[in-house]
Amino acid sequence: MNLIKSFREISVNWLEDVVKADRGSIESLKIVKEWETPVSQVALISIDYRHNEKGNPSSLFLKVTKTDLQNELIGIGKREVVFYDTVLPMLAKRCSPHCYYATFDDKENIFNIAL
Repeated sequence: MNLIKSFREISVNWLEDVVKADRGSIESLKIVKEWETPVSQVALISIDYRHNEKGNPSSLFLKVTKTDLQNELIGIGKREVVFYDTVLPMLAKRCSPHCYYATFDDKENIFNIAL
């Protein structure tokens, strides 16, 4: 799956891959809110399905690397991806969000996290 660098790159197909939905099951998506942190751009995305028989999420919290991120801050995003990939699965499910996708590209120094 390709990492995205901005929310303009989000497509229905990309989102179906992230939430592991059947191809063609997402009818539309809408970015409800966007904001920035020191290391990332963050969006709350609303998802509408044609048929949501698998109980896929109706919304998604997405973080992508901030476009003008300083080199010394890149490690923060990488550590956050490691947390969601390794530590979060060991926590009790009732006290933690479900991580659909967390990855870091060492060549481009970018990350995506979808909760």
